[in-house]
Amino acid sequence: MKNLIILLILLFSINLFSQENSEISILEEYDLKIQNKVITPTPLFILDGKEISYETFIILNSIKRKEILKLEFLTYSEAKLEFNDKAINGVVRITPYKDDLLNSSYYKDMNNDLITERINSLIEEGKINYYPILVFNGIPLRGDEIKTKINQTSIDSIVSINLLKQDVAYKIYGIRAINGVLIVTTKQ
Repeated sequence: MKNLIILLILLFSINLFSQENSEISILEEYDLKIQNKVITPTPLFILDGKEISYETFIILNSIKRKEILKLEFLTYSEAKLEFNDKAINGVVRITPYKDDLLNSSYYKDMNNDLITERINSLIEEGKINYYPILVFNGIPLRGDEIKTKINQTSIDSIVSINLLKQDVAYKIYGIRAINGVLIVTTKQ
């Protein structure tokens, strides 16, 4: 009986492990859609309504599939009304999971000029989108922490505000890094 229980536990564990690792990546699904001629190897890539490069799409492959709400592969005939001739090679449209604790309401009352100016300049340069993740002395801020922590920080205590590289940001923070990640370091 003891051996039977151990065998059942082992089989159950193997089944869970194989299910967890059998999840198809977005790159594998992309390759399948090319093989099935749904899209060509050079489609238009859209992430959360914005055009992205193939390189960014490749970086997204490191994200867990559960962080993507919807992954669509559209043929030209399906996408031409929305994307015009840009969709001639098909469209890969990715709709990400949205973290409700990183929405605009938590950023609108920030009054630290140094941080808001840095965010705005990076937005103008096209390096981030609105509402990036703010990592404050190693701790990612979410919800009310965003404005509270940032507003309590004096400009004189800020040592640096650095932009995390996109590929690293996605690997650490997953799809939540879609708007960029800023590392804010203060005097301890």
